[in-house]
Amino acid sequence: MFEYAFGIEKGKARKILEKDFSYYLKKKRFIWLHYAEANKNDLAFLNKKFKLSIDEKSLNQQEEISKISESGKGINLTLINMIYTKGILKQNLENFFLGKHFLISISEKPSETLNEILDQALKGKTHDFLSSQFLLYKIIKRLFNSYIDFLDEVDDEFDEIAEKMFKSTNVKMLNSLFNLKKVLLDFKKVNSSTRDSLVFLTDRSDFISESNQGHYKELYNINLRIREMIETLKDLSSTILDGYVSLVSNKLNEIMKFLTIFSTIILPMTLITGIYGMNFKYMPELESPYGYFFALGILALIAGTMFYYFKSRKWI
Repeated sequence: MFEYAFGIEKGKARKILEKDFSYYLKKKRFIWLHYAEANKNDLAFLNKKFKLSIDEKSLNQQEEISKISESGKGINLTLINMIYTKGILKQNLENFFLGKHFLISISEKPSETLNEILDQALKGKTHDFLSSQFLLYKIIKRLFNSYIDFLDEVDDEFDEIAEKMFKSTNVKMLNSLFNLKKVLLDFKKVNSSTRDSLVFLTDRSDFISESNQGHYKELYNINLRIREMIETLKDLSSTILDGYVSLVSNKLNEIMKFLTIFSTIILPMTLITGIYGMNFKYMPELESPYGYFFALGILALIAGTMFYYFKSRKWI
């Protein structure tokens, strides 16, 4: 059963019942039906009343992309509502069936985008209800605005990750960066498919009137802007990743430099201790009362000389 049904007459929206549908359709008045969920009986009713061809398969698509197709005497537009919270991207299918005098919306889950417009209708604010085409335009525009807000949030997360990364090479931050890159790739796929749907709509003058063509061209331009934002964020993520790799490489070089210098100092000392560690019976220094201190002095002199040399070359 539909959740809301509105009839639009003389620029005013009012809630209507199923028995009122015939009047509005006969008078060619605009009807908007919204379903939070739709079962087989609902689909059968819609197909019969509005001469559509909706099936459950089209409402529960597996591909995470927007798509558009003809459905009887209407157009079926499926949009993906991207919901991003705390690093997790969720997708909500929004199905719209557009006719000349009706708009039917079916949400997979409760939708904030549609709830805002539903609230306007319930409060009698009907400036978005001039026609089915104009209402669909306003819904898509609100959806695109939520996309832009989502991308702004991702931008802030990139800034936070970059700041933390350059303070400390944290693997957790690297995982967050890769997660955001994956989110952008998924979002780019959705946005590209939405652009294809908009092109289809603007070419259908039998469904989109000339007075509304400009609105859908505006949506196309907003979609291009979103695409540019995605590309900019992808470049930013690559820049942050390159900076992270360079930082890790520099730190690794510093560690290798320290170990190399340490090994270089230890090597001649190891050679001397190795020589005097050989178990030959006749080694004059071993019989000397100052032999031990002499060996320690030689080791200290070598270490001090090499340290001074490296320090003078600014290698340490």
